[in-house]
Amino acid sequence: MRKLFIFLCIFSFTLILSGKEIILSPENILILSGKKTWDEAQDLAYHFELITGRKNKVEVKELSEEGKNHKEKYIFRFVHTDTEEAKKGKCIVKTGEKETVLEGRSGAAYWFLQKDLSVKWIRPGEKGIVYTPSEKISFQTGEKTYIPKLVFRQIRRSFRKGRYNKTLPPALANYSFFQLTKEEYDRKEQEESLWRNRHRMGGLHPNYGHAFTKWYDRFHKTHPEYIAVNKYGRREPEQRHHTGKFSERDRSFTKICPTEKGVAEQVIHDWTKRGKRGRINVCMNDMPQGFCRCERCLKIDGYDPEGKLPAYLPHVTDRYVFLANRVAEMSGNNTPVVLYAYESGLEAPRNIKIKGNIYAGIVPVTLETDKLEKLYSSWQKAGLKHFAIRPNLHYYTMKSGLFLGMEKQAYTAFQTAYKYGADAVDYDHIMPSWAVTAFHDYTLARTFLEPEKSFEEIEKEFLLLYGNAAPEMGEFYRYWRQEVWEKHLGPNYGQIVKTGRVHNFLRGLLWNLKDYYKESDFDITDALLQKALKKDLNKNAKALVEEAILANKHMRLIFHAITKKDQEKYKAASELLAFRQKYRNKMELDLMGIIATENTYRVTALPEVTGFLRNYPLPWVKMPIAWYFKADPENKGIREEWYKKDHAEWKKGNFLRTDFFWSNPYRSETDPVLYKFLRSYKGAAWYCVRIKLPRGLSAPYYLTFPKLKGKCVLYVDGKKSGETEAKGGEGVMKLSCYLKEGSFHTFTLYCVGDGGPGALLWLTGGKK
Repeated sequence: MRKLFIFLCIFSFTLILSGKEIILSPENILILSGKKTWDEAQDLAYHFELITGRKNKVEVKELSEEGKNHKEKYIFRFVHTDTEEAKKGKCIVKTGEKETVLEGRSGAAYWFLQKDLSVKWIRPGEKGIVYTPSEKISFQTGEKTYIPKLVFRQIRRSFRKGRYNKTLPPALANYSFFQLTKEEYDRKEQEESLWRNRHRMGGLHPNYGHAFTKWYDRFHKTHPEYIAVNKYGRREPEQRHHTGKFSERDRSFTKICPTEKGVAEQVIHDWTKRGKRGRINVCMNDMPQGFCRCERCLKIDGYDPEGKLPAYLPHVTDRYVFLANRVAEMSGNNTPVVLYAYESGLEAPRNIKIKGNIYAGIVPVTLETDKLEKLYSSWQKAGLKHFAIRPNLHYYTMKSGLFLGMEKQAYTAFQTAYKYGADAVDYDHIMPSWAVTAFHDYTLARTFLEPEKSFEEIEKEFLLLYGNAAPEMGEFYRYWRQEVWEKHLGPNYGQIVKTGRVHNFLRGLLWNLKDYYKESDFDITDALLQKALKKDLNKNAKALVEEAILANKHMRLIFHAITKKDQEKYKAASELLAFRQKYRNKMELDLMGIIATENTYRVTALPEVTGFLRNYPLPWVKMPIAWYFKADPENKGIREEWYKKDHAEWKKGNFLRTDFFWSNPYRSETDPVLYKFLRSYKGAAWYCVRIKLPRGLSAPYYLTFPKLKGKCVLYVDGKKSGETEAKGGEGVMKLSCYLKEGSFHTFTLYCVGDGGPGALLWLTGGKK
């Protein structure tokens, strides 16, 4: 019995006493707060007024008013505490007949609202709050202690206070109409911040982070032995192509030599100089290159120092565990030493065991339960008792505007980590497309705070958002989970990630979207949403169902824009763009972020329909990416009439991609001798390609160069047909030749300068 009592006190909340029901009108409530809990006090008042429908009726005053006569008002009094337990999230709510004391560092009011008044915060904004309207606030007296089971809980924010930037990167300049205004940004930042606070995100940070980013600058002269021996045999930053000139970024990625005794001594020295505060951080620096290749480091990880080594070492965990053990021993084994289980250090150590008080920040790169089980259990067998998980899975899954149906899988992935000892979570980061991601992020927020809740309980809470349409919306979300995730995406997760490369599920999915979704998916889900809309709904529920309808239509248009071919692809992109412009303010979607993702992965034709091609009617002909190429350093091609050469003669030369300037050619697809020559070449050069002209293209014809360095003259079938010139910008030439639909034509370009084409060329018909 005593053990049960201790368990409840430590790992849950306990009800110490209960009894009398308190019933209050808003005007009879007074909230007293200090500065550190002031925002939470204001939010408590907001909720009381929201529930009762009576604004500006709850008084909020400073604690200095505590001893004054308040005309028999019922008091909610905040008591701020800053103990170690409070930093982890411990709160106490003491409800009496005259006052309620809300004690803790933060979050006590939200425990009260959630547990005593059944308030739920599904997504940011007032529409995302679920509550039962009532003329009075009613609750029971008693005392409750709440202790979150995780010492740190977080989905990182997407909006930051005071960080609005109206300057768009050049790649997004054509989408400025989707950019948030400062007012929109500030509103979303406040709503997102409140949502995170209401779910009690925060706590005692594990104190991980790349630990050695300044060490090259600090020690490469005085203690070069601290710096890793890179693949070139040098103790310096490792570059893909060695130049000897190191940027700040290069230096920050420099690895240390974990087996060098002086490194551990320096870590202890720095920690002592800081007053021995906090955990000791020995987390590896970012990026896969530059890990130490000295004999000691290689041997401890199981490599043969005399053997052939890969360009990037795939396993370096043992050396960092060795360093952590050594530091722990030097510190006395009391202070936790924190390391990263990340990329090349993700797998558990193979050759040594964890001996000291070691804590890990594990960065899982999959949602597959069997692989997560293997990962966490292997670390547990190596001696790791507690750890944090810091996934980048939002970045790899949630920034597309697609319904994925992966909410239960995300829940299971967290629960797997929790089972093996995870006591902190730090997910990176909220993708603010709540119209499609709300269920996913609410599921995570709830299970972080109360891991004992089943997925079905969380799902039931989430569906309360839709009022009387909860059953129909449940069918909608279950369709995506059961028919798409569980039948298509989940079973093929490994293959999708392999296609996307570098753990990128979303890229692999978008590149092969037609293999996992079909048109009928949208027909079925549209019908479910229309069924939901016919229910008797309150204002908020109706607005959210209507938003889901738009989000589903938007997803269908994304599907078309990605899967359509040829000229239909451009039409689909135009329809998607028009839909986004029309409904920009009716869907809670991060349209700028979604567009950036689509453009980065090159899956839609949005760049074309928003760029210079918008001035021309369809069809648009994308010229081949690679043309036959020949440099002309003696500039004799005009004299010798190279433009009259048959296409078969050009085939004897090299290919060169036109989407890169010749002064910086695409290395892996360029002949090595030609690559070296072109890096410093200035002069004349020729490109040649043969294409079949599609039907529907009408005169006058235009050949457009989105980027061009120098002057270009075009010959079509041996005859001069146009010329243009630019200094790295757009060049357009109106063609004087006759082109026949359905026939083959040879295009030969004579270019003079230091770059030539720097982007794909386009052939179009008459201007609009």
